[in-house]
This record gives sequence, structure tokens and C-alpha cells, in this order.
Amino acid sequence: MFARLLRVILYLILFVCAIWGSVLVGGPSVLKFIVTKAYGDSVTLYNLKVSPKLDILVSRIKIDDAQFNGNLINGSITSLEIGLKGLVAINPVVDIAIGPSQLDKVGSIRRAEASLYFLERDLSSDVIVELDLIELTGSNFLKSEHVAIRGVLDFRNGALADTNFKARNVEGITDANFSSPFFQGSLSNWYFLNDEMAVPENIALEIPKLTFFNETVVFKDASIRSKLSDEFYNVEFSSK
Repeated sequence: MFARLLRVILYLILFVCAIWGSVLVGGPSVLKFIVTKAYGDSVTLYNLKVSPKLDILVSRIKIDDAQFNGNLINGSITSLEIGLKGLVAINPVVDIAIGPSQLDKVGSIRRAEASLYFLERDLSSDVIVELDLIELTGSNFLKSEHVAIRGVLDFRNGALADTNFKARNVEGITDANFSSPFFQGSLSNWYFLNDEMAVPENIALEIPKLTFFNETVVFKDASIRSKLSDEFYNVEFSSK
């Protein structure tokens, strides 16, 4: 009886080790195949590895004329890391981080970190998202030292809901030359899986201090409310 039990345990350990080894050895090839099938030669992965902890590591992703919502995207993403925690737990967590990256006509970033907390072990449940962006620059618009975003991903409806964000040391890179040491705000539901990526219908901002033209014009305790109507935003601005 004991010998039979021991044999079952050894077979189970051998099976787990075989699966684990197969993922380590064959995982990179499978991932590259999936990316190639989806994007062809437009996306190239460099030094793709799967660690013993089953983390996915990519030193660089090169993007050449990749199609996204009818637009061509070019640029590169460095130091991609995807980690999985709690796979056998009720609430698994996915951690994603990237290093210095840049996309033409979109912007650049020094580092981004995201954590996805699954409330259940399937994509039909809501997912709590925490995103931190370090030294973000939006192409031809603004830059910020740090942006923190918190929201809930609803995969069933393809929406980002209950979203709040905070930004620190924001500067405009337009002719208005605006700046703010801090602001916070919220977004209404953002349906990101539509054929054409929709923008949030409502955006709210609270800004303690907003300056223009090197503090020639200064607004204090400013509040901005905007609502989308017939493809245009109606914007309400108030300040003390």
C-alpha cells in the first residue's frame, strides 16, 4: 500500500516537472508563434525567456507599422516583465512592468508598472487594476513626473469602470505652456473593446493650482467637468 502511494506521488512529481520543463523550454517558441500569427513581421520580440517562476521576460519589443484601430504604430518597448502570482489561489494576480519605451505619435515613458487583481479565476469576473506611469510624455500635449490610475476592468462588457487618477508635476508642451504641481480626477466607463476605441463620455478634474504662460495667468482651486455630446465635449470650467 505504501509502495503504491509512493509510486503515485513520484509519478505526480515527474508529471509536474515535465510540464514545468516543457513550459520553460517551449514557452518562448509558443509565445513568438502567437505574436507572429497576430501581427506578422510588424512586432519582433528580442531575448524572450520564461523564468523558473514562470515569469515572462522580454528585453525589447520592436514595432514596425503595426495596425491598431486603423492607425500604423512604430516604436519600441524595453524590459517587459510579466509575473503571475497565486495561480492556485482564489484571487490570482498579474504584475506587468516595462522600462524606457517610446511609440511614434503616442509618446514615451521611463517606466510603467501595472497590477491586475482577479476577483475570480476566470475572465468573466471584474479585475481591479492599479497602474503607475513614471515620467510620461504624451506626444505634442503634456508630460508628467508620475501618474497613478486605479480602476476596474469589466471584460464582459469591454469597459474600464470606476476609474480615478492622480498626476504629479504636470507640464504642457503646447504653446500655452501650462503647468500644475498636482491634479486628480475621474472617468466614466471607457469601452475599449469597441471596433473604434471610444473615449469616456464624462471626465472630471480637480486642480489646486493651474498656471499658463510661466505663471502670467494663474487659476486656483480649479474644477473642470466635461461631457461628450455628438462627438464633441461640452466643457464647464470653474475657479476661485
